[in-house]
Amino acid sequence: MKITFSTLLIFFVSLSTVFAQQPGERIELISEEKIPLQWEEIKSNDPNFPQILNPVTFSDYTKVYALPDTTSEVLFGLQYDSPVELMRQGSLGRKIVEKVTRTDSTTYIHYGGDYFRWYEIIYGNTKGYVVESDIVTQSLTGKNNDRFYIKNNQVLKYSVSKQRFDTLPVWGIFVQEIEIHSLKHVNMLFRITSEGAFCGGGRSDQFVIDANDSLFTLTTGGYVNTEDIADEHYYKDIVYLPLQFFRGKILLVENGDVGSIFDQSTGTLNVHPFPAKLNIPKQDLVVRKTMTEKVLLDAKQKPLLDKQGNYRTRVTHKTEFYRWTGRRMVLVDTVLTKTYLSTSTPMQ
Repeated sequence: MKITFSTLLIFFVSLSTVFAQQPGERIELISEEKIPLQWEEIKSNDPNFPQILNPVTFSDYTKVYALPDTTSEVLFGLQYDSPVELMRQGSLGRKIVEKVTRTDSTTYIHYGGDYFRWYEIIYGNTKGYVVESDIVTQSLTGKNNDRFYIKNNQVLKYSVSKQRFDTLPVWGIFVQEIEIHSLKHVNMLFRITSEGAFCGGGRSDQFVIDANDSLFTLTTGGYVNTEDIADEHYYKDIVYLPLQFFRGKILLVENGDVGSIFDQSTGTLNVHPFPAKLNIPKQDLVVRKTMTEKVLLDAKQKPLLDKQGNYRTRVTHKTEFYRWTGRRMVLVDTVLTKTYLSTSTPMQ
């Protein structure tokens, strides 16, 4: 199979922070510091390290060098989608400091640089070195053998039947395939997560689905604490997906994560009950539950306090019930409740 990647190169360039000069500006180099090659061990089981999931080559022909140097001996070449074992990641480059003079004669200092990265790999019994842009560190295989690659905030799906690529923007570094779901006509379903995704921390979850040869975002979830007391101080969005277990039992599991189905702090399951009044097959039901807390403000936009000096807050719960049709989610019902509380510290 011959794959042409020229149209995809924009997604797979090495990291660069070289400054883009604007028309009429003058740039004066103040200092330049070369950064020697530095290595970091690949930590496959470290949650603080970028996830490695089925790494493969992503070029028509990937050169494997004897040394981390493009002028060194080429040991051999690997074809597109060849599995490799990643041992270490290395980077080298330079840091620069520049003085930029605008067209109106005002100036500012720009800090930048450029970097080039390598992977030390094992292929068979041979150790070699590969340019980072030739490697995808996360890949998945769909039910119909379509390939899914995650890199540089993109999902790229290669359709075996159509021999073409489709792309979808994503944000996150941790990928979890959801394998035992009961949704029909689905080729691939996974969650991609970003920790610390917002100011003040939090997490974002994006549920990516490929169904009927269409790649799209099924829904999103996550949570965030904000420091702005006038804004929604706390926001949490949980997605419950139908998972089918042994002997056909179906449960609506939080984030579709069977590994975290048991809540050790409460001794309960992270599941959502099936609503009796909705005439939706269990295998087609998706639930999205949103909770927000907002500090109430007076006419002067100051926080409302009770007699004890506690914040007055409004907590809103919204539960949305969707039916999966095999092509998209259709909203069937929404349940909304609001509760007013007094608290010394808004929810964490």
